Amino acid sequence: MLDMAVRKRIGSFTIDLELSAGNELVCLLGPSGAGKSTLLQMIAGLIQPDEGRIRVKNITYVDKQAGYRRVTHLAPHKRRVGYVFQDYALFPHLNVCDNIVFGVNRLDKTVIRNAVDLIDMLRLKGLEHKRVNEISGGQQQRVALARALITKPDILLLDEPFSALDELIRRKIRIDLLRVHRETKIPILLVTHDLDEAYTLGDKIAVMDQGKIFQWGNREEIFRRPVNRKVARFVGMKNIFSGRVTDVDNEKKLIRVAGEKFAAYLPYFSCGVGEQVTFGIRPEDVRLIRDGEVLGQPVRDNLLRGRLVDMVPEGLGYRLFLQITSDNYDLEILVPYQVALNHRLNTGCEIIVSLKKSALHLIEKGGGQKAV
Repeated sequence: MLDMAVRKRIGSFTIDLELSAGNELVCLLGPSGAGKSTLLQMIAGLIQPDEGRIRVKNITYVDKQAGYRRVTHLAPHKRRVGYVFQDYALFPHLNVCDNIVFGVNRLDKTVIRNAVDLIDMLRLKGLEHKRVNEISGGQQQRVALARALITKPDILLLDEPFSALDELIRRKIRIDLLRVHRETKIPILLVTHDLDEAYTLGDKIAVMDQGKIFQWGNREEIFRRPVNRKVARFVGMKNIFSGRVTDVDNEKKLIRVAGEKFAAYLPYFSCGVGEQVTFGIRPEDVRLIRDGEVLGQPVRDNLLRGRLVDMVPEGLGYRLFLQITSDNYDLEILVPYQVALNHRLNTGCEIIVSLKKSALHLIEKGGGQKAV
């Protein structure tokens, strides 16, 4: 278990946050310069906070309160922390096995058994006597992970360990990491700015920026219910609109919001007529509708017609840009390749889309970028 509340000023930049987690895989998600790596370094003892506390499994690493002389600061080598850096920090003159056991004080039967188990778990069997400069980047990453786990740490810190790998290898390593977490059941903090990585791996996700945590929760909460515009834009909720509440229908549990671009029905929430609100929908939740298609009530409330101004290949599908008003485009839509083919989409054509009510999310009332 991790429990921390720290404050650290570095030049004009300040980290000021609280974070608590159990035996979960936690992704620290945010742009470069958000303070994610600095947070890991404070847990590891490489950087000392100006004030605050850090506890891991009921062991106090740091307890430094403002105005108190008594300070607890456990030395880095006494902290039971496994750390995998972005560049792995392996020793090129040593073989795989020697790299794995390098940080162990005494090589006994238990350590050897642990090393054998890790080699099996991380698919390194047969590479034990190869030097690390003779193996692939993905294999090097797994060696670094095994070295971090050999001492059975109380917490594992991963600082963008997959960033140098190609996408296919990254996917395989993610599966390895999930297996490691399932079998070791230790808390893991993973720094990333990759949305797919955070969604795939994170039991919990902390969205960080400017040294603060703007939102904390599970993947569905973060990606589908962002707390403000800043989080919404960062996690890929590209379609964000503002408007005023024009009607509240308590019987149908709906509200109607009218803005500059269009009016839409949203699921009911506590508000009054005339209130200014901001709402959004993810590109993959916008549904394409065929002319003449028979629609159920959840779909037909928010139908919009527009002109397709651009379509860009993305992954195994297309990102569509739909113009509803006189702007360049008003909606981004993400559709699989087969959907685009079935609808015979091409730039310039007119299409109908539905903003399904259950997928529309109230981001905020009024404005603000509040951190939690």
